[in-house]
Amino acid sequence: MAEELYERPCKSLFILYGDKGKTHHIRFDQKLREDVISKIEDIKASFEKPMLPASSASDAQCGQCEYLNFCADRNDGE
Repeated sequence: MAEELYERPCKSLFILYGDKGKTHHIRFDQKLREDVISKIEDIKASFEKPMLPASSASDAQCGQCEYLNFCADRNDGE
C-alpha cells in the first residue's frame, strides 16, 4: 500500500502489534510482495462468493444462537 501511495519501492517494513507495540522488522522482497498480493486477491475473491462453513448444529441449537440472523443460510454439510 505504501508503494502505491507514495509511488516509491518499499524494501523493508515494521509491524507493531500487541498491547506494548512489539516491533518486528521485515525485509520486503519480491517473493513476499507476490505472496501479499496473492493473499489480497484471495480475500477480495472471498467477498465476491461468501461461503459459510458446514455446521453440525441442530435446528434447536441454532434457534438458541445469537448469530442466527447472520448465518440462517448456513450450509448443512450437504
